[in-house]
Amino acid sequence: MINRMFRIVNFWLFILFLFFTGFTGCGGGGGGGGTAQVDTTPPSISFSYPAESNVFYLSALPSYVALQYSDAASGINVSTLKVYYTMNERTIDLTGLFPKSSAANAAQSRTPSSETNPLFRSTASVYPVTDFSTFTPFTIAIPPTPSECDFQYDSVNSAAFLFCLSDSDSPYLKLNIINVVSGTLTESVLDYPISSLALAPALGKYYLARADAASIAVFNLSDHSQRTTIALPYSPDEVSFNPTENYLYISYKGQLRIDILDCTSDILLPLPISADYVPLIIHSAFSGGGFFILGQKAGEVWYIAYDSAGSKTAEANLSMSQQPNDVAYLPVPKRLYFSDTAGNRIVVLNLDTYDVSFIALTISPKELFGDSISGRLYAVSYDGNLIVRIDANSGQTDASYAMEPSVVTGETVFQAQKILLENIWAISNPVVECEGEKGILQAQINDNAGNTGYATRSICIRSESPP
Repeated sequence: MINRMFRIVNFWLFILFLFFTGFTGCGGGGGGGGTAQVDTTPPSISFSYPAESNVFYLSALPSYVALQYSDAASGINVSTLKVYYTMNERTIDLTGLFPKSSAANAAQSRTPSSETNPLFRSTASVYPVTDFSTFTPFTIAIPPTPSECDFQYDSVNSAAFLFCLSDSDSPYLKLNIINVVSGTLTESVLDYPISSLALAPALGKYYLARADAASIAVFNLSDHSQRTTIALPYSPDEVSFNPTENYLYISYKGQLRIDILDCTSDILLPLPISADYVPLIIHSAFSGGGFFILGQKAGEVWYIAYDSAGSKTAEANLSMSQQPNDVAYLPVPKRLYFSDTAGNRIVVLNLDTYDVSFIALTISPKELFGDSISGRLYAVSYDGNLIVRIDANSGQTDASYAMEPSVVTGETVFQAQKILLENIWAISNPVVECEGEKGILQAQINDNAGNTGYATRSICIRSESPP
C-alpha cells in the first residue's frame, strides 16, 4: 500500500517536473519565450504644401504639391504612394506626378518643377447610352485656359482622340487618347503645336496640322509614331478626312486655296481648289465624296459644298451672323446642324433640298453631338451647365440634364455611349473664408508591414483675380 502511494506521488512529481522544465527551460532555450511584436501602426504622412485652408485663385493655383512621410517600425514602401484631388464632384488622379524612388523619395515626394500647374487637370467621362447619371471618369491634362477642345472618334479602334487649343491660339502639346472599350488612357506628347487633327482609322494613321510650320505630320494609330511630314504652301488651319475617297482636305487661314492630300499615298494632288470664300470651317462631306466650307458673305454665313474636283455642288444661306461653334450630322433624317449661340437656336440644313430651318432653344447652344442610333441630337449650353436632348424628327426637346461639373465638349462614341470633357474648375461664385468651392487633396502610403497611412488637405478656390 505504501509502495503504491509512493509510486503515485513520484508520478505526479515527475509530471510537475516535466511541466516546469518544459515551460521555463525549453522556452528560455528558445530565446526567452517572448512573442514577436507585429507592426500594426500606420505610417505618418502629411502635406507639406499647400497649407490647410490656403486660398488660391484660378489664375494662380498651387505651383507644386509636396508630401512628407515616415515609419520607424517597418519603413516606408514608396511605390504604394497615391495622390488624388477632388473638386466639383470629380476626383482626378495625381499619382503619376509624384516620383517614387526608394532612395531619393524615402521621406518625401513632390510634383516636378516642370509641372507648374499640377492641379489644373480635369476629367473626360464616358456615359452610358440612356442618360448622364453614371460615368467612368479619366483624368485629363488640359491647358490652363482652353479656348477650344475637340473629340474625334476612331471607330475602328474604339478610341476617342482629344486635343485642345489655348487662348493664346497656340495649341497644347498633348493628345489624350481614350479607349472606351478597354478603359485605358494614353497621353501622346508632341514636339510642336497643332491647329487641327484628322483621323484615318481604316488606313491606320492620323494627321496633325502644324501651327508652327507649313506642313502636316502623319502618325501611326498603332503606336503613335510619326511616319512622315508633308510640306505645304502655307501653315495649315484646318484638315478634314473623307473616308469615301481617302482624301484629306486642307484649308489655310486667310487663303482661298484648298489642297487635297491622297491619304493612300500621302501625296498632294497637283491642282488645288479655289474656294468662293475664305473658309471659316472646312469639313469633309458626312456622306459620299467631296467637302463643304462655311464662308462669310455680306455679314452672313453661307454653306458651300464642293466635289473632289473643286466644282461647287450646292450652297445655302444659313442666316447666321457669326460662325457656328459646332457642327453635327445625323444620317436620318440626313441633316446638318449648326449651333447658333447668339441666336439661342440650332440651324438645320436639309441635305436633300438645301432648305434651312431652325430649332429654338431656351439655352445658348455651343457644342453639338448626334446619336445616329437613337436619332437624337445633344446640345450643350454655352456655360456647359446643361445638356438638352432633341428628337431629330420632330425638332422638339425631349429631355434635359443639369451637369456638374460643366461640360467643355462631347461626342457619341462606341455603341452610342457619350464621352464628355468636363471642367471641374468652373466656379461661378467667389469663396469667402473657405466656404463654397473647396478642393480636397488626399494621399495614402503603405509601410512595409502593409499598414496604410492617410493624409487630407483642404484648399480654397476663388474665381476672381487676386487684389
